[in-house]
Amino acid sequence: MSQLRSEDMNLFQVTVPRDHDWDIISEFLSLEFVHYIDLTSHKQPHQLLYTDVLRRVEETTKKISYIEDTF
Repeated sequence: MSQLRSEDMNLFQVTVPRDHDWDIISEFLSLEFVHYIDLTSHKQPHQLLYTDVLRRVEETTKKISYIEDTF
């Protein structure tokens, strides 16, 4: 496809379940005619939905490491 885009284009918004987001987006991007637009690019990392989950996972990992080191 040329840079001038002589073909008609369409814009679609797809809502993806969180559990399968990485797989679905990767599959879309493997197609040569799909362009991904991140709608959360204006947000800071601490404002994203998964930040709290990552924080809890990190805390749990630290607790598990402490327990392993103790015993």
